[in-house]
Amino acid sequence: MDIRIPEQYEHILRKEANEQQKVMNELISDVKKLNTNRDQIKDQCKTNKDSIVQFDNEIRQLKIKSSEKIAMNIEAQNKSFRAGYENRLQKYLTKKTTEVR
Repeated sequence: MDIRIPEQYEHILRKEANEQQKVMNELISDVKKLNTNRDQIKDQCKTNKDSIVQFDNEIRQLKIKSSEKIAMNIEAQNKSFRAGYENRLQKYLTKKTTEVR
């Protein structure tokens, strides 16, 4: 069964079809833009993740260097204290030895 559309309505249907095609093309364009934005966001997230990893590594290195400096400082203080203690002990022993004689 063949349905014929009266000529008076053909231009209305064509106009409606053109409008629908125009809307469809806009939607396709919007989807392409969204896909592009999504890809850019994914790339930015990867870059941010890489930056965070690098930052964490730098912090770890700074903590190690800081710990090493603290250890060296403590070691230097211990040596200084020991040298001072040994000096005082030597003076004390010398004094006691002199008193005993």
